[in-house]
Amino acid sequence: MFHTKLSAAIARTQSLLVAGLDPNPEMLPTAYRQQHTDELAALAAWLYDAIAQTMGLVCAYKPSFGFYKALGAPGLALLTEILAALPADVPVILDAKHGDLNSSSAFARTAFEVWGVDAVTLIPYAGQDQAAPFLVYGDKAVLALCCTSNPAAAAIQRYPSPQMPLYLQVVREVTAWGTPEQLGLEVGTSEPEVLANVRAIAPERLILLRSLWQQPEKLTALLEAGLAAEGGGLLLPVPQDLLAQPEPGAAIAALNQQINQSRQQVLRGDRPASLGLRMFAYSTRTRIKI
Repeated sequence: MFHTKLSAAIARTQSLLVAGLDPNPEMLPTAYRQQHTDELAALAAWLYDAIAQTMGLVCAYKPSFGFYKALGAPGLALLTEILAALPADVPVILDAKHGDLNSSSAFARTAFEVWGVDAVTLIPYAGQDQAAPFLVYGDKAVLALCCTSNPAAAAIQRYPSPQMPLYLQVVREVTAWGTPEQLGLEVGTSEPEVLANVRAIAPERLILLRSLWQQPEKLTALLEAGLAAEGGGLLLPVPQDLLAQPEPGAAIAALNQQINQSRQQVLRGDRPASLGLRMFAYSTRTRIKI
């Protein structure tokens, strides 16, 4: 099962980090362009090096399907190659943001049976029918996107009011579609309060955090808001600028150490801010009448 595989990977690596494997030409380091005249070959070499540099430091890999699709047929072939290169004991989350209802059954079959990924991200706007073809695979998982961090999304996702935003209604709805082992959430935010709102409604769900953190204090606040009661249930992205460094392994290891230190602080309750976030989550849960 995805849940079992992920738990084992977290225990083995002592890491909550997820490495994105995205053939994004805009992020491609100059050194790879200089070594390869063909852009696709340069992107492939970069991704293979990213796998080698992050192995043992991350608990999951997350290829973003959109970048591979944008490269056309060669990009889909590259996705197949990258998936085959990943270690079998590390779960793979295909960040597909799949939202087309009519193709869901076919896409679920390709993702889980052909490509062999362990989880897929979905846009749940079409309702439970959107997730059903994926949830019939009992050993796999779905991560439903409930909010994003781009400012323009606020007009939709925080409608009709800050007290009763649409993104929290999405959380309430999707958590009824499957068990915590089958269905988690994808949350794009750098605001601890938003993450605390989601965690208050879904205390037992896995949350894949999308946003990046630049300051240690912001990281700790996000951990306080997003960690489940047992100190897990939260996956954090490796910042893309780290993967663009010549030797990202050392920086990722240092980041992981920082996360684990902050995580232990949160679990011990060393920081006064911890109480404030717990109280915020409690008041949010009361206000929305879960």
